[in-house]
Amino acid sequence: MSHPYPKDIQLELFCLVDGAPLSRAFSVEIDSTANVDQLKDAIKTKKSNFFKDVDANNLTLWRVSIPYSDDETPLGLDSVNDKKKLGHVHKLSKVFNRMPEEDTIHIIVQRPPSESKRHRDEDSAERYLKRFKPNATVCKAFRKYVYYADQTRSNEPLVAAIGRGEYVRVYGARASGKSSRIMDAMDTLNKDGYECVYVDFQFIDISSEKSLWEGLNQTLKRYKLPCEFNNGVGFYNAFSTDYRRWNRPVVIFFDEFDKLRQDDASAACSSMLATIRGIRNDPARTQEKPESRIHSIIAIGTYAILMLNRSHPELSPFNISDNFRNKGLTEEQVRELYYEFAKDRNMTIDDRVIEDIHQKTNGHAGLVNVCGVALEEKLVSLDRRQIIMDHWGCVQNMLLSRMKKYGTFQKLIDDLIGRSEKQVSALARYRTHYLGNPSEVTIEIQPGESGNLEEYLAALGVLQPEADGFKIASPLMDSFLRQMVIPQAYPTAPDFAPPMKPSGLLDILEVVKSALLLFDKGIIARACALSYKVAFVPVNNQRNQRVPRESVYDSEMIRICSNWLSRINYQVLGQHHVGRLCCDIVLRDRDLYSYVLELVVTETVQQIQQHIERTVNYKNSIGAHEGWVIHFTRQDNYLQNPHWPAEEILEEGIYMMHIWHDENFKDVRLSAKWKDSDGHTITIEDERVI
Repeated sequence: MSHPYPKDIQLELFCLVDGAPLSRAFSVEIDSTANVDQLKDAIKTKKSNFFKDVDANNLTLWRVSIPYSDDETPLGLDSVNDKKKLGHVHKLSKVFNRMPEEDTIHIIVQRPPSESKRHRDEDSAERYLKRFKPNATVCKAFRKYVYYADQTRSNEPLVAAIGRGEYVRVYGARASGKSSRIMDAMDTLNKDGYECVYVDFQFIDISSEKSLWEGLNQTLKRYKLPCEFNNGVGFYNAFSTDYRRWNRPVVIFFDEFDKLRQDDASAACSSMLATIRGIRNDPARTQEKPESRIHSIIAIGTYAILMLNRSHPELSPFNISDNFRNKGLTEEQVRELYYEFAKDRNMTIDDRVIEDIHQKTNGHAGLVNVCGVALEEKLVSLDRRQIIMDHWGCVQNMLLSRMKKYGTFQKLIDDLIGRSEKQVSALARYRTHYLGNPSEVTIEIQPGESGNLEEYLAALGVLQPEADGFKIASPLMDSFLRQMVIPQAYPTAPDFAPPMKPSGLLDILEVVKSALLLFDKGIIARACALSYKVAFVPVNNQRNQRVPRESVYDSEMIRICSNWLSRINYQVLGQHHVGRLCCDIVLRDRDLYSYVLELVVTETVQQIQQHIERTVNYKNSIGAHEGWVIHFTRQDNYLQNPHWPAEEILEEGIYMMHIWHDENFKDVRLSAKWKDSDGHTITIEDERVI
């Protein structure tokens, strides 16, 4: 919040050149007694190379107030609604009669028209080549810079509800395009004769009722409210029909509204909801001449906004029927985006690539954009002008690390690996109930504490609410948790160095045996009830019994190996793609020695053989040193007569482990067959590991 200041101090002003992204803002220090002309000189001095061909006097300065972010999307002056052109002689003490806000862009610098055009022309090829932007809120002015799915048609029910004067909640996962959808709706409403007021709670202090209303008052100044306010009543009165300022019905959008769910926001939340409820229930709303111009209020946020005031739902200003879920992009919308992307680069793209992107992301707008960024990076090394499945397979290996670079997903990691009781319990709940389950079947939950954990995970965007329960938000998000979050949250690893062979290569058999000792027995034991598949071989003298699904073992192996082998600079890569092939786990060191681990779980001989043959292809495709098929099984007496690779397969470096265990993972036995460095076949039979 800004405050009055003595008129003879140094000001630090953050400036941005028209058309540059917010991330390229720069600061200028200048005395508060200086005028705008002197500020132009200071700006030219600070950016002397950029403005070397421009007379400082020909620069145009605009006073703005734009929250800073590291967004790379170009910001044009035409997209800024609240701006004031500064005259040459204006004193800065008059322009800034209060201390400039922190973390805010204060000045936009505009080059002379002819110079601006020349600079745009010189860089037009790159400036107007659209980009995928995972974290960008796409307003109308940005659409020529980024790939964007028009939501006008899908917004029709929302716009209709607003037209009826309803008070609406719009919810969806983080980075799923909620704010961009709202920008579309605002465009439509403006054309329909409404005035739209947009507030982002992300930049408002909600630690107290007082700071809430002071923050709202400051934020809404750009809309030239006719009066200031410091409480809910004052907020209501600021939109009174007595003021000539309002000549159209007003629709207010509160973005990041779920911030009021924070532990320190109780007072602010109660005050905000009570104010909205009072406005909605005001009898004067239905009169021929209402006292307030507020027509509708829209709250936007994650699933958490549905939990505000859960203890007293009768006091909520929003009805359950007035909830709009921000659904993912349809396959057709994703196809249109990627067709445009390929066309802009004089390329073609295989429809199967687009279908797979939609399937893995479930249409989540942010993830669709992450895939686009990764694909564009891959294009640099392509000779052909065609994006095919082989290219997409290689790109997928970098998706998770690419996701981790964005603040949205880094915050997700922080929220999941925290040590609060809710955070620990929520991630444990995900491990036991949801991990690796891409099924469309919803999962029922019981009322009570467990439901709160699901709601917390849904608010983070990890789960997706359904009619009767929840399911994983997308296969890509599930992979992110499995490989980027769970190893960090559960850093179990042996306390000794990973075993190596005399040749200096990794001893895979001993690595697996050591990892088995640290498998989470509780996870394995509960999997038959929570994360299972049906076995077609006899288990406990019966067929069609539930056994742990592959993802249970896969997650544990990745978790332990990631924490352990990273000590010797090994990468542990799950779901590693080689063209159209995908192997379960690849271990790779800095010298590019690699090992393929293919998991198979309680399967028939025919299925095991298929995995063996598949592993031959994996190993050869990536040039791995060894390939191991690891068969976890609950089949009765399996180790008495296990299925082994043929001799010629062993000679190709494809080896086998069979790991039998009881229901609680307290009795674990292993049989294995491989070739030693002299080419001799070595067999272990029914060795007890645990």
